[in-house]
Amino acid sequence: MYRRDLRDTSYDGLLADMASADSAVVAAPAPDDGRIAYALNREDQTDLWLHEDGTDARLTSEGVSAMRRGRGDTQWVAWNPAGDRIAFIDAAGTLSAVDAATGEVEALTHGDGPVIGLAWGEHGVAAVTNEVSRAALVLIDPDTGGQQILADDDYLYSDPRWGDDGLYAVRAPHRSLFDFEAELVRFPIRGGEIVADAEVVFSEDAVRVQTPRPHPHGEGVAFVHDASGFDAIHYADADAVDAAAGTGAEESAETTTVHAADGVEVGAPAWHPGGDRLAFTATGQGRSSPGTVPLDDDADADLLSTDDAFHTGPVWSDGDLLTVRGDPTTPPQVWNADAGAAVVETGSVGFAERLASPTEFTFRSGATEIHTLVYPPVGGFPDEPDSVPVLVHPHGGPTAFDDFGWDYRSQYFAALGYAVAMPNYRGSDGYGRAHRMANDDDWG
Repeated sequence: MYRRDLRDTSYDGLLADMASADSAVVAAPAPDDGRIAYALNREDQTDLWLHEDGTDARLTSEGVSAMRRGRGDTQWVAWNPAGDRIAFIDAAGTLSAVDAATGEVEALTHGDGPVIGLAWGEHGVAAVTNEVSRAALVLIDPDTGGQQILADDDYLYSDPRWGDDGLYAVRAPHRSLFDFEAELVRFPIRGGEIVADAEVVFSEDAVRVQTPRPHPHGEGVAFVHDASGFDAIHYADADAVDAAAGTGAEESAETTTVHAADGVEVGAPAWHPGGDRLAFTATGQGRSSPGTVPLDDDADADLLSTDDAFHTGPVWSDGDLLTVRGDPTTPPQVWNADAGAAVVETGSVGFAERLASPTEFTFRSGATEIHTLVYPPVGGFPDEPDSVPVLVHPHGGPTAFDDFGWDYRSQYFAALGYAVAMPNYRGSDGYGRAHRMANDDDWG
């Protein structure tokens, strides 16, 4: 049997370099110019930074909360409509705002329950919070800190987004946890006020809705659902939204499919400011690629890259499409997908020459095909291997998945001479609804 001493310290320097490398988490462009607020993890602490005119300034120093999950991300950082303040969630879960010019930070909430998603619009900051009850939806006045409860009921709320006609969000029964079933709702604006009465816009049994994105000019909403078996982007115009909202949840809005692809999870839609097209990510076989698609019927989508990398959180800034991109040898960084170059570079310390490039294979488990990423030992497999030690490293979740992004733990073991296999087993996301639900009620 092949043995290797895990106490080998010869690659501890590499491990330290990888673990402490700067890593971008999310990016949020200003509404009025080319400034970009972004969350960056440095030496195990995430803080808020501002990119302006080619320079970068740190806005916080005590940590912020931000998570990069994939194509169904909620919003952790949001500019106010005037473009002079940025809302964020601090390390303790408190909703706060920072002045983009002075760096002055002000807490907007003072309760014990953490905020886990936000959106800043003309009517205030909509926030998902656990303070009232689990994943309730509230509206916070950013000037006074006053709080209005919009929804505290039998649902979990997520990903609030402001439109001209109201506040959109997704909600799921507690039993579903946004995995099995979720629906799209709107809290309408009437008489200049937001109404705390959710109107169902789209709902189907055993269908998961994600990522509502109201049209920038009030002409409906784009969102994602998986009724076809894979996530796809759909659009309901303003008339369809109003018609569905008026039925009291009896009918869903009529929609058109903006973009779907066989065997691919299409998600993370982001409107171009002109409202004529959407950005998206296409996720399949462990890769996530950015693309754009016009709203016109029968228009073809344009993928901007298809390399071994993982893109998340597409947003538009000054006409360019930005994502957060990482690959097996590069920590995540704010990326201009149109130019194919980093906007905010993260130090790589020569990682490309020091790390492994993963490969992939599939195997059958019963009738199910399991896609597996494999990091070979750094330097590759020997030409005539007597034996190569293998670590099987399943992801957590269970509805997560391993991908061609940055994974310093696997790279460390590859540097020690191991091959690291990461199977995306039943229950993994990124391979369609049936695969995601294959271990439902059977997690072991």
